[in-house]
Amino acid sequence: MATTSPATSPIGRDTLRIDGPRKVTGLAQYTSDFNFPGMLYAVPVEATIANGKLVALDTAAAEKMPGVRAVYHRENIGKISRARIALGGVGTKPWRAAQAEAALTSKPANDATFRQAAEAALQGAKAQSENRFKIELAKRCLTHALRTAAAS
Repeated sequence: MATTSPATSPIGRDTLRIDGPRKVTGLAQYTSDFNFPGMLYAVPVEATIANGKLVALDTAAAEKMPGVRAVYHRENIGKISRARIALGGVGTKPWRAAQAEAALTSKPANDATFRQAAEAALQGAKAQSENRFKIELAKRCLTHALRTAAAS
């Protein structure tokens, strides 16, 4: 680990900021200051209630609004580019579910994909006499966790 000697440490002393003068004089430019021909803007819209369940999504009215080019939501946003999954509480120690990660990569974020990933994660799991329920429980928990992660 690199250490800084007290003589060269910026802590407790004035530090010259090269962007300071431009910011305090109003001359600094930010990304919102630039406009390009054909530039589009994204406007995220969140739920207006704290705790609820989305049962249907009708984007027709939003898509017809002037200037709207696209309405993105969970079902049309694209594919999962990367996933990292570890399972805990179903064995003696947590383990990484590489098969589930592979089942998710480059796939759409939907329930069918999540169920396939859960099946892949638990493929080959061997139940003992008193814990057979844990395999199905783990599949359901993983599917629910993926659904929750995709919705956030």
